[in-house]
Amino acid sequence: MILCGILLRLSTNGSRPGIRGEGEIRGPRMGYEVDPQTLRSAAKKIKDAVSKADDVKVKELGATAPEFGHEEAQKAYSELMATWDEALTNTLKKDAEASAEKLESTASNYESAETAADNSFTSPALGPM
Repeated sequence: MILCGILLRLSTNGSRPGIRGEGEIRGPRMGYEVDPQTLRSAAKKIKDAVSKADDVKVKELGATAPEFGHEEAQKAYSELMATWDEALTNTLKKDAEASAEKLESTASNYESAETAADNSFTSPALGPM
């Protein structure tokens, strides 16, 4: 929810919804504003954070279990490290990467929609109306 609040900003100045930085059409309705660069920046930050997880070798930490000196503690620690390795390398990493891809796709979709909307108000013979 916080990310959505950062990426989409309610606009109360009466401008039409659109991409930040574009010309605005004044009107009486409220809308929202989307900054595709902010979406892409968030996606990059997610990817950067996920790539750092590749350096963490949680599974290797389970190999230190024999140093515990207690068989049950060794077994529990090894299982914990294997579970965390699975969670980090598969579940969390894949979810984060999918979120980053969705942010990038959303940025492209907003730009395409804005271009299509702008083109619908352009006359080939006369130029922008």
